[in-house]
Amino acid sequence: TTSIVMISITIFALFLSSPLSWALQGDKAMEMISGWELKGLNIQGSNQTSSSTTPKSTFSEWAFLVAENQDLFAIKKSKTGTRTTEVHILSSASNYKSFILQTGTPLHETGSPQQFSFALAKNRDLFCIKQTLTGSHTTEVHVLSAASSYQTFILQTRTALHETAFPQQFSFAVASNNRDLFCIKQTQTGTNTTEVHVLSAASNYQSFSLHTGTALHETPQGWSFALANNRDVFGIKKNLTGTLRTEIHVLQASNNYQSFSLQTGTALHETGAPYDFAFAVASNRALFAIKKIITGTRSTEVHVLPASNYYSFSLQTGTGLHETGVCPIVGKYVGTSKLTVKGRKATGSCSEDDPNCKEAICANADIEFSSDASSSPSCQNLTITISPHCRAPAVTAACTAKPNQPTNYFIPYFKASCEVSNGARPSINVDAVLTQNDLVWNLGSHDGVFGSIIATKQ
Repeated sequence: TTSIVMISITIFALFLSSPLSWALQGDKAMEMISGWELKGLNIQGSNQTSSSTTPKSTFSEWAFLVAENQDLFAIKKSKTGTRTTEVHILSSASNYKSFILQTGTPLHETGSPQQFSFALAKNRDLFCIKQTLTGSHTTEVHVLSAASSYQTFILQTRTALHETAFPQQFSFAVASNNRDLFCIKQTQTGTNTTEVHVLSAASNYQSFSLHTGTALHETPQGWSFALANNRDVFGIKKNLTGTLRTEIHVLQASNNYQSFSLQTGTALHETGAPYDFAFAVASNRALFAIKKIITGTRSTEVHVLPASNYYSFSLQTGTGLHETGVCPIVGKYVGTSKLTVKGRKATGSCSEDDPNCKEAICANADIEFSSDASSSPSCQNLTITISPHCRAPAVTAACTAKPNQPTNYFIPYFKASCEVSNGARPSINVDAVLTQNDLVWNLGSHDGVFGSIIATKQ
């Protein structure tokens, strides 16, 4: 007989006790994470349980760009009030606390399954790069003019570049000196390196002025790219770095990107999954790190690393914009469990033939996280349903969250306590850690309930 343990937990994402302290405590926290074990479960090893190592396409509802004067452009692609792609500009003069423009545009919403990238010209014109599902069957350039407050297109054209759909990975940037379009090909390249392909503005993007491999290997995951004013290409490595920090690798324009002018760690911890960061390089070569989710201020945050010393911050601040990332926890997980629930009577003793004393051995687990409307897209409040599939006897459970707030973890970390009832009284202490696409639950060893669940996000 098969029974199902249904465990519903309302959990709270845990944040550091003081806003922005995650950046200042990076060294200590990274030392902990690098060899962390949680009640006997090796968290780093959890990736080995994944059913697939193929990178998955991810969709972000917001894109971020930095203007010459360091105003922050937030481009909302979907779920907009105007049902168009929207432009929201946070002013650097207000320390990113107020907007100088919030407007819809003539461009329809640009969310999935379409694939759009955005880039900013020196005069603040907005380049909208349509990568897939195009009428011309090429990557297309659509330019909204700053002079019209983004109400008019001054260019809509096909290009010499084929469609650039996932699983290909491309990044795009506009040169400040002449509006050439840089197309950074990260994967599936002929040279087995990250490649630079430049569409010339002089040809209306109908021909290339440069095709070249670079000194950088292919970059399928965990990298962002930006263009400096002198056309140097900044590669930002977000995770799996040698320094255990977000790294900057600068390919020199002066020798056609065949060597690096800088390779360095930074003051910023690794920023791969489950974080959601956007990056931009300002005209003074400062690196802007835009933290979109799981922030101490519960707003989109701006963290600026100055070119004079990327091991320091010149600014760390919340903004006038709410959190803009997608909570990395939300989704469906499927995995295997090693879970034993042994019933126990509330009082007295029982014999071996008493069904409340028999074990329910559980294998496999369907797990789903959801976020209620009031908290979406934040990780502040989430509901989780865990459904291990077990042999008799039937066991049900009701759980309530008991948040724990560690001061030096800055990965999503959750804790809850559950009471199991079937005429029995064992309790479950639940710890959870999300690493990449794997979720590891350790169910302790308390009052007849013990085991673990390792699940992979679908």
